[in-house]
Amino acid sequence: MPVKDADRAEFEAFSDLGFDSKGREVLVGLSYEETEWYLEVLERDRAGRGQLTKEESLRRSALDDRHTAARLKVVEQANQARFNTAWDKSWRGPQPMAPKIHPGAVTRARVNAKQARAKQEAL
Repeated sequence: MPVKDADRAEFEAFSDLGFDSKGREVLVGLSYEETEWYLEVLERDRAGRGQLTKEESLRRSALDDRHTAARLKVVEQANQARFNTAWDKSWRGPQPMAPKIHPGAVTRARVNAKQARAKQEAL
């Protein structure tokens, strides 16, 4: 994969790199071919060598969204393994307890509602 040595540390720090089924290094969430294309367009854009076409810009955006979603999933799984807890629940703090309602109260409310409807219809 054409990851430059200068960029490698940043890619590794943000859990950007993974391997495909053939053992080739890729950006997580992307195929090898998509990774090559994405990195080439990224380098071209950084260097200011020509503007991206609308199609290239849309494709880059779609690949970036897929890559970001996959990267966040990798980070979430690493945090779950590290803290042995669900990441999405741990940052929210304690959840409020659901109020305890006696089953008879629910039934009584239904009976009251039926009686009120019957009374309305009788008028």
